[in-house]
Amino acid sequence: MQVPTAKRTRTPTADVAAERRADFLNHQFEPAVNMNRSDHAAIRTPGCTDRVKAAFTIGAVVGITIGGLYGGSHAFRYGLEKREFFRVVGKQMLNMGFTFGVFMGVGTFIRC
Repeated sequence: MQVPTAKRTRTPTADVAAERRADFLNHQFEPAVNMNRSDHAAIRTPGCTDRVKAAFTIGAVVGITIGGLYGGSHAFRYGLEKREFFRVVGKQMLNMGFTFGVFMGVGTFIRC
């Protein structure tokens, strides 16, 4: 005697979900900017000068942050008073900011 086996059938909601998933995975997304237009020259890419300025700015911000942390820890370690504390930390922040900014700017200029 043969034992009947339960045949699994897919429910309509599972079929719809599978179709939607397949449509989503096979969908070709269009770019946000239509590059097939004839006026694609209006899209401006940043030049070398803009890149160097941006790199210097980013390097300066990172340097000022690191300089504040480093100078602050140095000032706390030696127990400086209020005026000396801000003088030391400010000087360290400016030095580190300028140094990091210059290195980032020069590195970006070399890559241009």
